[in-house]
Formats: sequence, structure tokens, C-alpha cells
Amino acid sequence: MKNFTHIFILCLIAINGYGQENFNLELLSNVDVGEDGNDIWGYVDSTGLEYAIMGTRNTTKIWSLEDPENPIERASIPGPRSTWRDIKSFEDHLYVTTDRGDAGLLIIDMSMAPDSISSLYWHPIFDIEGSPDTLDKCHNLYIDTDDGFCYLAGCDVSNQGVLILDLKNDKKEPVLAGIMDNNYSHDVFVKNNKMYTSDIFIGSFNVYDVTDKANLVYLGGASTSRQFTHNAWLSDDEKYLFTTDERANAWVDAFDVSDLEDIRFLDRFQPAETVGTGVIPHNTHYFDGFLVTSWYTDGLVIVDANKPDNLVKVAAYDTETVFTEDFEGCWGAYPYLPSGLILASDINHGLFVFQPKRQDGENGYQRACYLEGTVTDANTGASISNATISILSTNPNEENTGLSGRYRTGQITPGTFGVEFRHPLYDTETRTATIESGEVTILDMQMKNYEITGTVKNENGDPIEGATILIENTNEDVNVVILSDEEGNWSTRIKRGVIYTIYAAQWGYKGSFTLLNFVPGNTVDFILEEGYEDDFFADLGWSVSGNATDGVWEIAKPNFIFGGGQTTQTSNDIQTDLGSTYYITGAGGNSIGGNDVDGGSTVLTSQPMDFTGYERIDFSYYLWFSNLPSTNNPDPNDFVTVSVTNGIDTIELTRDDQNGSSWSSIIETSVDISEMEFNDNMRIIVFTADREPGHIVEAGFDSFKAVGFKATNVIEQTNLGISISPNPTNNFIILRTKWAWEGEKRIVIFDGMGKVVKEGELTNPTMQIELDNLPSGLYTMQVRWKYNRSETVKFSKI
Repeated sequence: MKNFTHIFILCLIAINGYGQENFNLELLSNVDVGEDGNDIWGYVDSTGLEYAIMGTRNTTKIWSLEDPENPIERASIPGPRSTWRDIKSFEDHLYVTTDRGDAGLLIIDMSMAPDSISSLYWHPIFDIEGSPDTLDKCHNLYIDTDDGFCYLAGCDVSNQGVLILDLKNDKKEPVLAGIMDNNYSHDVFVKNNKMYTSDIFIGSFNVYDVTDKANLVYLGGASTSRQFTHNAWLSDDEKYLFTTDERANAWVDAFDVSDLEDIRFLDRFQPAETVGTGVIPHNTHYFDGFLVTSWYTDGLVIVDANKPDNLVKVAAYDTETVFTEDFEGCWGAYPYLPSGLILASDINHGLFVFQPKRQDGENGYQRACYLEGTVTDANTGASISNATISILSTNPNEENTGLSGRYRTGQITPGTFGVEFRHPLYDTETRTATIESGEVTILDMQMKNYEITGTVKNENGDPIEGATILIENTNEDVNVVILSDEEGNWSTRIKRGVIYTIYAAQWGYKGSFTLLNFVPGNTVDFILEEGYEDDFFADLGWSVSGNATDGVWEIAKPNFIFGGGQTTQTSNDIQTDLGSTYYITGAGGNSIGGNDVDGGSTVLTSQPMDFTGYERIDFSYYLWFSNLPSTNNPDPNDFVTVSVTNGIDTIELTRDDQNGSSWSSIIETSVDISEMEFNDNMRIIVFTADREPGHIVEAGFDSFKAVGFKATNVIEQTNLGISISPNPTNNFIILRTKWAWEGEKRIVIFDGMGKVVKEGELTNPTMQIELDNLPSGLYTMQVRWKYNRSETVKFSKI
């Protein structure tokens, strides 16, 4: 036995670079059980002696807590080897489920404890609707100690719902009193004849009236935030229900269940220190206005739930000091011992015994300080959603406003602090607030922003209606999309003092951009050159069809995914085009096979192009294609194709069936009038499909251009495959070109406002261009040669 005693932590001490901090919990002891652990429960015998009961991979262990700093092992009861055990108590007996093997329900007699502890495995045969069924295993259980009924969840009987056992007459030989068999129930909670089931695979909790155990009545239910409902626990006044979803980056949710015909979501909580790192919540328990939650690799987390619409962390202890995004660390917690001690079980590190401590050193739980208010627009008075509010202290905290502009936040430490209000489109504001334990402080905020206007016209000075304007700053998380009106005018409101990239695009024109350090009163006008090109920084009306069930085409900057020794999805856009997004088959995946193409085809089709009167069309674009096998289908046979159609005939331009891990080189291909009649309904079609179940199919499409040639050989548009590197750069770029063209070649470099900042002759197919005298910013470089031919690329200098 290994004990760590008198570890008393009141200040915030970081455990590691990723985990949460330990505070307001004193560690009294830690017992290493020598194998993986699972759930935990507490028990008090007739003399008042407290016990800890913990499941391990092979046993159920029982310790007495005469001295909480030195638990004494009183029993170790073997059972089927299982990852899952769950424990509850009724009077002087313990009941333990095991979700592996065929031993049935473990019943432990504690009436003679600690001197003598006996046990048996109860292995009944139930008659369910005239069919015999043997109880071999269950995932979970709950016992309503007020009326003596045990509720077994997720058993291998019937449809794995809930079995209701009557324990009152014989605690070692329960009687089947009823069954809820609608769904697989992962967990269950019961109070005052209302049963709350956690139906994990349908992602909701459901409530039943179980007054008549043989005739259950459904009362209501609701989906939880990540739709993987793992457990639920009710407040003492039965008004509020708290749930967990056993998913990476999930929350504890709070619901108002006082009216089961009108269940209302109130708030959700996750530790601010590890947001987005993949940490998983497991089981939450309500105790006297607080939530005591086992949070796997975040350890034990205590949240003040006295205001269920404003959940605030008030204590924590990280039992797993090695950070991982997996099912490791704290499995269970038990806060109901009369002494006030909290028991916790850790998969890797065994039994923990804690004493809750307030910041004043007294035993017990500490209430949070609450800060609440409304954020509105200073110009219009309208509510501002998605504003971020942070109390500027050492306590990690952050909250966002909802659609009503309301925010509710708080922290454990009282005092006077600065409060910062941030929003991508509004000036950041800071105010001061004094907050107190258990009290609500109101702080409202009015935020300011400013109008920016502009126009979009063609080369003849005619207005372009419906042009897409994208205002972007990735550092500030700004991504505003607006459309020009019938006069070509556009306007919106943004924050000042930020450098924005502003793009303009419309189908049938070449995209354009400018770099702007915005001050109030700025006007940005665009003149768009006719042509068919799309860098997919905006939605210019390409349509998506097909029958794939997942992984359909969408414009996005997807997650980077690496697996099977290669990149299966890249987050990198083509460096030489406008914007940072492209068309990808499913952007929401986080791992191989997550949101790839499944169950059929996905087809991307452009808007029509008018090439009437042209004799040749040159196309250029970039493709991404990744194709990995499955276990059952080791030879992937999927592909991506790019085709052109005039509405009657279709010609395949490119077919790629080779598994790759990067963007292709620029693909350049042509169609001649002898191959297809050109008209005003020319379209590009990009097709890919999952042809065999289980194959990993990912595709990307970007930087599209179509160039028409007439008989006079006057080039209306062109594409020369020019490339530059590095990009972004510091002091120079290397320009690589093709020598398939004659005459003098020149380069012209423009800054973000369209001003020429550098020009000269291009004397070699590969040439280094010095940029020492140019400030940081976004630039456009144009390569020119005879017949007024030119090609434009963009780069940024840092």
C-alpha cells in the first residue's frame, strides 16, 4: 500500500503543461491497487465507520476509513475480468455489476463488517414476455434507497434497457418488478418514482414515471449537447438535471426539468484550462449545490451549481499527471460520506481520499463569485452574440454571450478585477468589477464598431450586383461576407485599428483583393476584370449533388489529418491563390475516416460559362486525392475526375486514382472546338465516390481557371503556371517560370493598395527577387510579356 498524506493545496499549482491546476482539495491518501481501476462508491456501517468500495479490472476492493490517511483493505472479491464495474448500496448490502463475463450480479453482505464480509453472485433466469433469459452481466445500476428498488442498466437481457428489482423482502434474492426496454440505457438515476435514463446511443436522457413498476409511463426527455448521454444526476429539489457526454471536448450540461413537458437547457461547463485538448468528462454527481465530476485525464473537478444557469469551477485535483486524450485518469467520484470526505478512483493510480477545503482553510465547499450582464451595440442597442468575456485574474475563465447578448460567468476568488469584453467586429473594452463569494455582480457593456463602405464595378465602370465581399483577419477571427447591391455598393461595420484582407469576387470575373489597416471613413473600391476563375475564398454558386452519406463537397479550411504513414487531408490552401479555403470532401473530420466520402458519390458542378464563338478552352486547377484501403477491401479502387460539359456532351479532363498526400502540381489541359461544341452552358464537374465500403476517400479542388481562345489567337485570359517560394517570405522570393513564351519579360510588384513598389526585367526562368526594402504586408506580383500577356500571383512578406 502506498499512501501520500497531508498534501494540502490551497493555491493554484500547475501539475503539467496541459492539465488543470489543483486547488481547494486536500489529498489525504492515495492507494495504488496494482491494476487498472474503474468505479467507486462509499458506505457507512451501523457504527458510523466509513468505507471506500472500488472496482478494479479483476476484483471489487473494500477499505475501511478509520484513519482516512491510511485506508485499511478489508476485502478483495474476485470476479470476471472487466474494464467496467459499478457499485451501489442498500442498507447493509452492496451490489456490483460487471459488464463482462457471465457471473451475474455481485451481492456483498456488509452486516458484519469490518470483521467479516461475505458475498455471492446472483445469477437469475427471468421470464420476460414468456421467454426465459439469464442475467449474466450489466453495465450499470442505481438503487433508490428510499423505496428499496434496484435499477439495472445495460444488461444482456431483452433489449438492454432497465430491469427493476425489488430488494425489500430479500436483499440476496431480489424479485423482478418491471422493465423499461425501449432503448439501451447506459446509466440510470431514480428519485421519488421518476426514473432518468441515460440513453447513450440516441444521445438523450429520458424520464419515466415508475410508480407502477409493471406499467411505466414516459414523461419526457431531451438531447444532451454532444448527443452521447453517459450519465445524469438530479438536484436535491428535483428541479435540475445534470448530464455528461462521454466525448472528447464535451461538457457537463444543466437542464431545468421542473416541467417535463418543457425541459429547458440552462448552461454547460468544461474546464477552461484544457478546452480543445480532447479531454473527456465521465460521471457527474450532485451534492448540496455542487457537481462533483470525474473528468478522466483532468482528474476530479468540482463545480458550483447553486445557480444552474451559471456553472463555475470551485475546486479540482488532477489525479492523472500524464496528459493524454484517452480514457485514462479519474473514473469515478463519491461525495456523500457523512464526514464530508470525497472518494475518487483513478484508472491508473487507484484510490484517492480528499478533504474539500475553502480558501480560508476551513473544511467544506466554497461558493463561486458570479458576474453577469448584457452586451449590446453602442450604435443600435441591439444584442451582441458571441462576445467573449474574461475576468482578468489567475483563475482560468471565459464565457461567450448568447443570441440575447446575455453572459453568465464567474470564478472562485473574490475581489476587484478588470473584465475584458472582446468581439471580432467590435473594439475591445475593459471595465472593473468587484465580485464576492455567493453573490451576483451585474456588469453590462455597450461595444463600438465603425462603418466601412465600397463599390464593385467592371472594367467599363458598370456596377456589379451580387458580388461577394469577404473581409478577413484570421488572427482576430474575422470572416465577414456581404454582397454588393444593384448599384455595386456595399457596406458593413467592423472594428478599427486592424489590418484586414478584403476580397471581391463574382462568377464571370477574376477575383481581387486589397490589404487595409482600417480607420473609420475608409472606402474600398474594386474593379473586376472579366474571366472565369475561382479560388473558393467565397461561395460563387457551385452546386453539390450525389448520394454520399458523409464527406460531401464543401468550402472550408479543413483539419490536418495524418495517418497510415501519410497525410490524408491537408489544411493548406494553394499558396498562390486568393483566400485560405478550398473545396474539400468533408471538412469536419479529426481522424482518418472521419467525415471522408462514405456510401456513394459526391459531385461538384460549376455555374455555367459562356464560351460561344471560342475555338479552344484552356483549363487549370489543383487536385488533392487520398485513397486508403480498409481491412475487408485492401485494394482501393476509388478515383476523382474533373470533366467539362456543354449540357449535352461531356469530356473527362483529369482522372486521378493514385493515393497521394499533397496537392498535385498545377493541372493544365485543353478542349478544342473539334471535340465539343462550345456554348453558353459550359460547366465543370468534379466527381468522386466511395466505391467499396470502408475505403478512406478524400479529395480537394482549388484555384480553378478557364481561358478561351478565338481564331485570331488573341488571348482573352491565360494561365502560365508561375510559382513563387517561400511564401510567406522574409527578404526574398524565388520566381519559377516556363520558357514557352517569347519576347521581353518584366515583373511588376504592387502593394495592398495597388501601388507599384518594384519592377524590372525577368532574365532567367528561375530568378531570386530581393525584397529587403519592402515593409511587411500582402503583395501582388504580375509577370508580363508581349501580346499583353500576363500572370498574377500573390505573396506576403513578414
